[in-house]
Amino acid sequence: VTVQNLSEIVDQYTIEVLGLDPHWYTLSATALSLFPQDEGQVQVSLHPPGGARAGDYTFTVRATSRDNPAEQTGVQAILKVQPVTLFSLELSPRRQASRGEGSFRLNLVNGGNVDSFFDLQATDPEEGCLYRFQPYPVRVPAGGHVPVTLTVEPKERPFVGLPKLYDFTVTAKPHEAPQQLLTTQGQLGYRPWSRTWRPFLLIALLPFLFLCCLGLAIAGPKTILVINQDPRRCQILPWLCPPTAAPTKMPTAMPTKTPTATATSTKMPTPLPTIVIRTPIIILTPFKLPTPAPVTVVIHSVANEDGYVTGSGGVGPYPNAGDDSSNVLMVAFLSFDISGIPGSAAIQQATLDLRHYDVLGNPFGKLGKLHVRDVQYGNTLGSADISVTGTEVWLLGAPPVVLRDVTAAVRQRKLEGRTRFQLSLRFDLNTNGDSIADVIRFNSSQVTLTVTYQ
Repeated sequence: VTVQNLSEIVDQYTIEVLGLDPHWYTLSATALSLFPQDEGQVQVSLHPPGGARAGDYTFTVRATSRDNPAEQTGVQAILKVQPVTLFSLELSPRRQASRGEGSFRLNLVNGGNVDSFFDLQATDPEEGCLYRFQPYPVRVPAGGHVPVTLTVEPKERPFVGLPKLYDFTVTAKPHEAPQQLLTTQGQLGYRPWSRTWRPFLLIALLPFLFLCCLGLAIAGPKTILVINQDPRRCQILPWLCPPTAAPTKMPTAMPTKTPTATATSTKMPTPLPTIVIRTPIIILTPFKLPTPAPVTVVIHSVANEDGYVTGSGGVGPYPNAGDDSSNVLMVAFLSFDISGIPGSAAIQQATLDLRHYDVLGNPFGKLGKLHVRDVQYGNTLGSADISVTGTEVWLLGAPPVVLRDVTAAVRQRKLEGRTRFQLSLRFDLNTNGDSIADVIRFNSSQVTLTVTYQ
């Protein structure tokens, strides 16, 4: 800003800025002493804070004569603060198990300087769930954050069956910067009330069994075993013998003379014993419960557990294998969460899909074959994990174009009670020393482990 003394005397002028917060600007001088017709300059440096909202700010730079304060002049200017878009999306919890719908919390953070509206969307590969956001649509003020409740409801909720996992992706698109898509992943595990109908069948049979036992208790004392009369038994246990009818005395016939004949006696056959049982008879017919249908789950690698370790001790967030332009070894690591598979489940098949990648340089031509090994390094990747050892499950002489069967390895990890199936990927050679990056880089969001169990 240039100030000129148009008076006939030596004067001093006070310089001030009006319309802006004092923390937003700096003056190189707050006063100028000028001879008549002389001029001087004052530099105004503008530095709005990082959290300043976007927009136009009009301000005035004013010079006031100390000799005559009524003499003052000023010039107006406009400070334009450009919009800054900076957003983040957080989901908690990342995983949840429920017998119905699951409730998750989304936190939308607007680190920019302009208010923003967001479109929210959630999807899963099987389209097996319904999603509801509350509130919706979402307006997040500049520098603020807004919590959003996400309700995930499976379309099919069987009362009986095996647990089922739903991996879903939440996408937030800001209106002010639609190209800045925000995504986060979560998982809902639906747990039926029971794996089989057996408990409910037993409960249904209880009233029937109670009635049978009650019938036995009532009928038991009345059970009568009747056997043909045995005089000796009747003397000891008279209640077992039926009452004997009193003999009827027949009139004596008058003797007559008849021709002499030999008298013979007719012996009546002994009747067979008669048994009468009045106890109820219960017949239980066994039946075979139906075998539950196999369940197939697609497990994505855990992004915050994936990564790479370098020969110099560095750790990175992406699963890269090969060597870099500094001739430093890179070993890739992948981690799959298998805790959602029941411990009692019989794993029928497990396949590994590594077909989503890109290649820098020529790693297979310069570094040899890629060894994929079944390892365990925990939930956090560290520099010491570069030396972890394990069983080889795949040897690749070229980039993968097919799926790999890893059933035996996954089955063994579940038998050991592990919650993770983890892999290391390393080439034959640590480096070829040509100072050119030769790397295969896998996409964590698309690398999958598909497991079928019963």
